[in-house]
Order: sequence, then C-alpha cells, then structure tokens
Amino acid sequence: MRRWPAVLLAGALTLAPAVPVHADRVVVAHSVLVVVGSTAVTARARNTSRRSLGIINDGSALVYCTVDDAAATANSGIRLAAAGTTGDRVFFEANVPLGAVCCFSALGSQVLILEGR
Repeated sequence: MRRWPAVLLAGALTLAPAVPVHADRVVVAHSVLVVVGSTAVTARARNTSRRSLGIINDGSALVYCTVDDAAATANSGIRLAAAGTTGDRVFFEANVPLGAVCCFSALGSQVLILEGR
C-alpha cells in the first residue's frame, strides 16, 4: 500500500468558506459551570451587552436564581428543578435581563450559565 505524505493530502482537501445562516444577528456565546451552595453566589456579573441568557440546573437539588442583581434566597426568584426533570432550565432570548445572575441551593447544586453577547 502506498503512503502519501500528509502535506499532499492536506492540500487536496478544499473546504468551502462558512456561510452564516442569519447574517443579521451574530451572538457569541459563553458558558460557565458554577457550584451553588446555601449562601447566594453570583454566577454571572451584570452585563449590559448580554443578548441571550440560559440557566440550567445541572445538579440533583432545587436551585433558586435571580437575574436582577438581587441576592437569591429560598422560595424567591426563578425556581429550577433538579437536572433532568421538567423545569430544570430557563432561557431568555427576548427581554433579556442584564442584571447579575445570583443562585442559591439549600442542599448544594451546580448551574450552567449560557450567555450570548
């Protein structure tokens, strides 16, 4: 079997340039996994450039989050059920809150924050 040098093979592959599907709106997304405990944690700071926001409970305990710079406490804000169940996530693509995202979990959990700019 004849072996071709990798340089020749790489030159033979021609890739077409990527064409954006929606050229009018480009969102650069960032994600971060944050450990949440019985003390409110600021998962993401206030961001006036935020164009989308997603919060996903990736743990087995109930999580409460706020998106208006207020500290999260039990039974207030956005309630996220345990991972893998109905109500374990929330997404904002219109009327996106720009405030800090703060989360709280009495039993401890972790949340995945997806933020588009």
